[in-house]
Amino acid sequence: MNQTANRPAGSTASRKIAFNYTADFESLAAGAISSVYPVIFDSDSVFECTTRQAVINASSESTVNILAGVHYNDVYCTLYNTEVGRYLTNGEVPVVNIFGTSQYPNILPASYWFMRRSVLEVVIYNRSSINLDQIQLMFSGIKHTTQGV
Repeated sequence: MNQTANRPAGSTASRKIAFNYTADFESLAAGAISSVYPVIFDSDSVFECTTRQAVINASSESTVNILAGVHYNDVYCTLYNTEVGRYLTNGEVPVVNIFGTSQYPNILPASYWFMRRSVLEVVIYNRSSINLDQIQLMFSGIKHTTQGV
């Protein structure tokens, strides 16, 4: 039997929606390590991550403003996918290498898929001598919803 015959015209089994998940960190003191920030993916979909972007700002230091396109290398991070029990980084990696900037995002060579209810644990390491006011990491891509919602 044809399964599509019972669906209303125009409905589909799934939809693709452009979507962003963010990890917003509060200020981080010089030399400090953040708490684990869990990025929790929705239960109604799987997420296909295609690009990543970062914003780092320190209002007291004009040279640290990734929002303005400055490549600042003294902030590192680790990414741990709890679903598969595996790090997506091999140690602390500069944030700009993993995420790029808002103007120049890191376009992944292949999509990375996060299953429903997956949790990605992000930790930030401020190896600089200045306090950071804002750190925001963004995972951009396509949300593949289930059951046409």
